[in-house]
Amino acid sequence: MCNSSWRARACATLALVAAVALPAAAQDSLVFRPLSGQWRYASTFEPAQIAGCAGVPAANRSTSGDAIVQAATDGSSLRIRLGGQELQFIRQGLTVVFRTFPRPFPVQTRGGAPASGSVDFEVRVDSPSALSGTTRWDNGQGCQAAYPFSLTLETAAEPPAVVPRAGRWAAVPLAALCADGLALFTMTLGGMTTITLDPVNSLTFSPPVPPPTHVTRTGPLFWSGPLTAIGMVSGAPRYFVGQVYLTFLEPTSALATFVGTSMLGDCTAGVQLTLAWVS
Repeated sequence: MCNSSWRARACATLALVAAVALPAAAQDSLVFRPLSGQWRYASTFEPAQIAGCAGVPAANRSTSGDAIVQAATDGSSLRIRLGGQELQFIRQGLTVVFRTFPRPFPVQTRGGAPASGSVDFEVRVDSPSALSGTTRWDNGQGCQAAYPFSLTLETAAEPPAVVPRAGRWAAVPLAALCADGLALFTMTLGGMTTITLDPVNSLTFSPPVPPPTHVTRTGPLFWSGPLTAIGMVSGAPRYFVGQVYLTFLEPTSALATFVGTSMLGDCTAGVQLTLAWVS
């Protein structure tokens, strides 16, 4: 089973993960993370998983395909490339559950007025080589769905370390929602952001308005650190305190997720951004 070179490396990594794992009573802990590498995705969409959606066909529909999973060494975040989507998942406390955060998508009411739905993804680390997940969406008009999916490791391979380019980066935040469904628009995380490389496994991340923050390396592609931001909740400005997670896909492009809570406590949200090096 472990006679080839890549299988030997994969088996050694699995043995290391097993060796440091906690007893069964404490399995929801930070030691659990999936192995990075090539994975296989599979999902079946069944009518029973959909509620309030008129016109959905009765036949089951299945889909499968290749996926790339890469995990921070400290187990704090995951990057999953799936069907052309780049998704950044954040660990939920001291558990084996990672999730994206709700983001809106445009819909129309029955009367034709513009409205918003929401979608998010969640994965559970069943073992270093197996993930189970759920895609949840709600169109805000009574149509809801929760589709289960699975990811199975095919080839373990840690990515080579990426050294980001210092300089100016263009940051574009995706629309986000507070946990209670209120719209959140981050005003200060978008625009030109400066990244400065520090001497030892850290960099300085400087968005346009909040004060600069130091983030440290947590894996070959991953960095994280504390961050403050200003956002708008129901038209009113709010000061947010939280953590930023950076995943560098290559030296000139990155994903980031800011997870924060307003100082008034009326909104907790995760905002994903794309970053591209400019100069």
